[in-house]
Amino acid sequence: MNKYVLKCYKTRTGYYVYDRFSNAVFKVNEEDFNKFLKLENGTDHTDPEFLSKYQSEGAFVCNGVEEIEHPQSPYVQYYLSNKLSHLSLQVTQQCNLRCKYCAYSGLYYNRTHNSKFMTWDTAKKAIDFYMERTSEMERLHMSFYGGEPLLNFKLIKDCVEYISDHVEAKHLTFSMTTNATLLTEEIRHFLYKYDFQLSISLDGDKESHDKNRTFANGTGSFDTVIRNIKSLVAEHPDYAKKVTFLPVISPNTDLNRVLKFFSSEPFISECAVTYNTMTETGLKNEIHYSKDYMLIRRFEYLKLLFHLLGKIDEKSISPMVLPVKEEFKKMITALHDHSSIKKCSHHGGPCMPGAKRLFVSYDGTFYPCEKVSETNPDNSIGNISQGFDQQKVKNMINVGRVTKEECINCWNLRFCSICIGRINNPRRDEHHTKTEKLKVCAHEKANTINILYEISVLQELGINL
Repeated sequence: MNKYVLKCYKTRTGYYVYDRFSNAVFKVNEEDFNKFLKLENGTDHTDPEFLSKYQSEGAFVCNGVEEIEHPQSPYVQYYLSNKLSHLSLQVTQQCNLRCKYCAYSGLYYNRTHNSKFMTWDTAKKAIDFYMERTSEMERLHMSFYGGEPLLNFKLIKDCVEYISDHVEAKHLTFSMTTNATLLTEEIRHFLYKYDFQLSISLDGDKESHDKNRTFANGTGSFDTVIRNIKSLVAEHPDYAKKVTFLPVISPNTDLNRVLKFFSSEPFISECAVTYNTMTETGLKNEIHYSKDYMLIRRFEYLKLLFHLLGKIDEKSISPMVLPVKEEFKKMITALHDHSSIKKCSHHGGPCMPGAKRLFVSYDGTFYPCEKVSETNPDNSIGNISQGFDQQKVKNMINVGRVTKEECINCWNLRFCSICIGRINNPRRDEHHTKTEKLKVCAHEKANTINILYEISVLQELGINL
């Protein structure tokens, strides 16, 4: 175990050290920086006088962590009995599209599309199970998932009417992500009536969209999607402005075309757009994005940095990179907290499985969310007949134990955000799980050090973040 856990980095004009114990960054001179480098590498613990000026500020005291355990571990049973927040029903595993990058396309270690549908009996039991465990929640949320959920619209309608009739004195909301090919007039009015938080999968203009999002017969779906969106805009214009569009950026995407489409299309440009790259967890083979994509994304990121410098208005920043701004804010808030690390700690990432979101598959099996592979039984946290498997919930929330020794000594413990959904383990093997988790660790560390670097550079330029 390293006595001191820290991370050294430097910019063109400054030397910095992040101290995990106090969760703070110190700007130091070059001489001290070189001494800290030795401490980081575990080669020098012999100069207490050098550290005393920092230790007087409550920093660089010692490692501080002796055990890896999630702070919510003792409250698993309480949360699962009283504080369920979000119920997500997988109303079908069927889809009328065959998107080339889909999680169920065969590219991933996961199930593939099939003709399985959730029954009303399973849905009703799931809703009853959920409502019985929401006693301390003022807000309830229910979402519908597929496949393409609108293939089972009758069930969605029955579920919404049933829970609406049985929930009292609580704020109830609904959401759904759809490919929008089945947005009939009846469905559009239903979504409007219950104020669904509607997300539509749309990859850009016709050429960009139809490259990947085709019907089962191979024809593109763009014309159908746009026609239905325009009908929604005509019938319920104010509601349509609240729709979120979800383009997926794949290796064959022309990013310039996509960005131009979402910024200029009249009935879409006012809506929120959330850009996503292909999920890499669980992929059978690696994917590689083009140099053009990387160049455009770096250019958009550069514009974001100029915005943070006060040189560019936020309206000029692509929604593709705006989430990074929130990452900056989150990290800055944490660095200003200066709270000492606890002896018993755990990295971020894991939510309370089942409590934050209870994902119920078509057959009544429970999962922590839709992001985990359904082909691995270890990812299940129970079922509609037997309830929660609390031991599995505890294991998932304590995924840091898989890499216990590494986490105890990791400088990025406080900023790490790895959950079970980001670990690819098709072999159901503990050693393999550790190997896969450490791969994600490397990405997490690179992301954190990049943000720390950018924050430091911006502050050197006089920006008070």
